[in-house]
Amino acid sequence: VGFSSKHNIRCAAGAGRYNIYTMSTFDLLTSTLETVLSLKLPFTESSKSIDSPKFKHAQKVIQVTDPNEEEERYRHLHRFDGECYPKNISRRMLTTSCVMSVAAICAFAHECYLLSVLVCAVVLCSINYWRKPQRGLRRNIDIMNSVSVSSFHMLYALYAMQYNAIAIQYIKLVLSGLVLFGCSKVAAKNGYQNVDSFFHCGMHLYGIFVNCWCYTQIYEYRSIEYAIQR
Repeated sequence: VGFSSKHNIRCAAGAGRYNIYTMSTFDLLTSTLETVLSLKLPFTESSKSIDSPKFKHAQKVIQVTDPNEEEERYRHLHRFDGECYPKNISRRMLTTSCVMSVAAICAFAHECYLLSVLVCAVVLCSINYWRKPQRGLRRNIDIMNSVSVSSFHMLYALYAMQYNAIAIQYIKLVLSGLVLFGCSKVAAKNGYQNVDSFFHCGMHLYGIFVNCWCYTQIYEYRSIEYAIQR
């Protein structure tokens, strides 16, 4: 070992407190470690406590998020300027949402005034969501309103037509529309947004047709009942 190496070892062992020539290798290593541990390095004071602000900041920096949450955030917050669909696709659903006002007019014309008001609420909630489709309160309101109004339509048909075969048939037709909704969700889950939009728009148009048919049947049934009573 050269002179400089011996000098460095002596300094590391405690600046001459130990005789490095007579000490065993184990004793030399132990004494050197004791000397190193006794040194006060610049970072020791700030990092010896896990409660220090620097340590907490480092925790935030290196924090790893859930991969599923990261993927979800990328899909629905980063893409399409925060919207669930690009404009050329969401505009299709917005258009058919406006067309649903035809059902409200038809209900009013056939003296189903309460149903007309409820359909107007569906149209407004649907337009409010599809003008900028994002996950959140507007979407939840649209879904809850559509489900509740559809359920009320079925109950109204049963009551207005006294549980006859036409009312039962209307309920079957309404429930059949869930097939279109299911197909749209499967397409959306697999990334086929155009197919998703076609099924969703088809569900809107199908609902318009079925509801207008129901309003006509209710009006005819009431007309017959009124004629019999006279």
